[in-house]
Amino acid sequence: MLRDLIATLGVCALALTCACSTPGGGGGIVPVDGSDAPGLPDADGGAESDGGAEADSETGADSETGAETDSGAETDSETDSETDSETGAETETGAETDSETAAETDSGAETDSETAAETDTAADTDTAAETDAATDTDGGDAGCTPGVLRCDGATVEACVVGGIWQAVATCPTGQPCFEGACCTPLCGDADCGGDGCGGSCGSCAIGLTCVSGECSCVGSCEGKSCGDDGCGNACGACQPDEACVDFACQCKPSCGGKSCGPDGCGGSCGTCQVGQQCSAGVCKCKPACDGKDCGGDGCGGSCGSCGGPQSSCEEGICVCTPVCGDAGCGDDGCGGECGGGCAPTEICQFGACVTETAAAIISSFDGGQSLAEAGWKSIGHAEVVDGLSDIEPHSGDGMLLVSTQQIDGGTSTSSSARANVTLPKGAQRVVFSVRFVSEEWLEWCGSQFVDRWTFAVVSASLSRSVPVTTDDLCPPPDDLATCGGATPPCDFTCLATPAACVWDAAAASCTGSYTCDTGRFTQELAESMVGLDQDGAFETGWLDVAVELGAPLPESLPVVLSVTSDNLGDASFHSLVLVDDVRTE
Repeated sequence: MLRDLIATLGVCALALTCACSTPGGGGGIVPVDGSDAPGLPDADGGAESDGGAEADSETGADSETGAETDSGAETDSETDSETDSETGAETETGAETDSETAAETDSGAETDSETAAETDTAADTDTAAETDAATDTDGGDAGCTPGVLRCDGATVEACVVGGIWQAVATCPTGQPCFEGACCTPLCGDADCGGDGCGGSCGSCAIGLTCVSGECSCVGSCEGKSCGDDGCGNACGACQPDEACVDFACQCKPSCGGKSCGPDGCGGSCGTCQVGQQCSAGVCKCKPACDGKDCGGDGCGGSCGSCGGPQSSCEEGICVCTPVCGDAGCGDDGCGGECGGGCAPTEICQFGACVTETAAAIISSFDGGQSLAEAGWKSIGHAEVVDGLSDIEPHSGDGMLLVSTQQIDGGTSTSSSARANVTLPKGAQRVVFSVRFVSEEWLEWCGSQFVDRWTFAVVSASLSRSVPVTTDDLCPPPDDLATCGGATPPCDFTCLATPAACVWDAAAASCTGSYTCDTGRFTQELAESMVGLDQDGAFETGWLDVAVELGAPLPESLPVVLSVTSDNLGDASFHSLVLVDDVRTE
């Protein structure tokens, strides 16, 4: 409504009558004849009239000279005077003109009025008449474009003809003037942002940003690979072995429970003091064993021990003390030789040099010797005895006993005795005189409960052994035809060859087959008087077990003799062997 009114005012001229009307109908600006003309709406919406009129240059002004008034000319809207360009009459209505004349007409003159009226005589009116009398304008800025609106505080002003700003309305409370119109702020539920009228619906606290009328936290992950975006959200996640440092994923040192050593990221979890070393992330005492074979390591541990009873630790070095006793030859226990050694035609047997022809007996257990004095060593239960119950030695006054039952009554799955001897040149076999005693007989013959004895001769270039089991000495089956072609007793030497039976000395091999589980070397078994831990033991008489060497020895040969007694099925029932007169043939 207001803009339509101003548009109307922009085309109506002063000084002549006009028939303009306000948009929407009703009264309008009437011709200048002294009648009332409606003014522009005031701030309260009412019309204001100061008795002045606005002359339109297009009005039917009477001019005998044909003077034409420019439509762009504008006189004060409050003047009641009309200039007659033909008479040059001066009309004064009580209004005040800037040049003290209301209008001045000169047929040949150029007026300087804002009307820029041009007469038919080509004369320009130069009245520059601008009436100030009794107007409601504030004088405004000259030179504005008619029809333009602006705000002056809460007042709406319009530029009217003549380049004058005139108040046309006052905006009510709550409707500020914005861009030449009364504006209704549109905030609704908005907490922030513009209200559409040049004002604000509110402002956000520091750190928050207005988004669509709401104060929100707007996070930023620019330049960040992890950590908080500023709004409680993560910018990314690091690997389990990484840590977020200054918004970047970095290797995470792993030093939990560690006081030293690498941290896994090229750094260190700490260093140890002098005399300590890092072990699994913990500083521990550093053993001082450099150059030492034995003794303490300085940390409560040991740098090692010296082997054998002849060795002792002296300042960290193992020192062996030779032991020869009455021996005139043989090993001194420290890698040396006792005595001056034997003549080329002699060999050393148990500390004495003997001729090779006298070397038939290579080990005896006579004279009340201990096992060590006889030149043997033991694992488990092995000892020299002068008799066992009613059993006497094969010869002399002593014999070797090897048993699966320990001396203190305990149980061992294996016991053995061994000795270092030298076999003479030409020897073809080593013979052990033996006698077996076992609790496995006769109840467990042919079962899984089997005990075994093994006789062995071993050197760097030779390894021969004969195993004998309790089943080998059990009675044979009633039907020997089921046992193959051979008839027991088989040769002990062949017991090392499965299913073989007869030893062929010329061929140095076993022939014939014996396939039954028991009776390969059947022997009459008698109830034994030897007291083991079970009742009902049986025993054999003295037997010879020969370990064939394969061929006569081309020269004397140092070897290790061993006798072993084993429990194979279980350790509930025990077995033992008595050994005497170990010799070569």
